[in-house]
Amino acid sequence: MVQNISAVTSHVNEQLDELDGIVGIIKKMSERADHVVEEVGTTVELPFLKMKHGVKAFFQAWRFIVRLAGETLRQTDRKDEANRETHE
Repeated sequence: MVQNISAVTSHVNEQLDELDGIVGIIKKMSERADHVVEEVGTTVELPFLKMKHGVKAFFQAWRFIVRLAGETLRQTDRKDEANRETHE
């Protein structure tokens, strides 16, 4: 009976050692995956943020141009109306 308990204990210890090895491998793989995700995020994030900033700047410039053109047209219309009233 003592030999059976010893054999079972030995078998359990072997399986625990294997389990420790598997957990170690999974931990290393997880760390590698985290590193890859971080690298990909850094690689993709910076160009994306630059593109986002560029698009935002483009739309701000576009709004400024449209607003400037609208104000110029309004001023031209006012001058035209003032000239018509003066000539009448």
